[in-house]
Amino acid sequence: MDKIRIEMDIEDYFDLLRDRKRQCVEDFGWSIPECVWNYALEVIEDCGIDPENASPRYVVDNIIVNGDYHHYNDIRNDGETDEELEERLKDDAIAFVGEADDKYVIFSL
Repeated sequence: MDKIRIEMDIEDYFDLLRDRKRQCVEDFGWSIPECVWNYALEVIEDCGIDPENASPRYVVDNIIVNGDYHHYNDIRNDGETDEELEERLKDDAIAFVGEADDKYVIFSL
């Protein structure tokens, strides 16, 4: 069977992703921190996405369920500063996102 290729504006695709994210919250109680979500959208916009795995359901569900990201406070050693945590994890993390008391380390999406 031949494959069909559909092209769309990135903002339209992001709207579909946001709709799926909203559905995951409403139907399953799944959530994703906003700063992690924004980082994921930036990566998709900058790097693109595999057409074989581009369905909003696949993308969003995998970020929420299989993504490996943690709040700083959940992985911080006693007395460790944000800077020390980032230095300790810099070789394993792909990003440090968020601000003030709402910071996350992302290992995979």
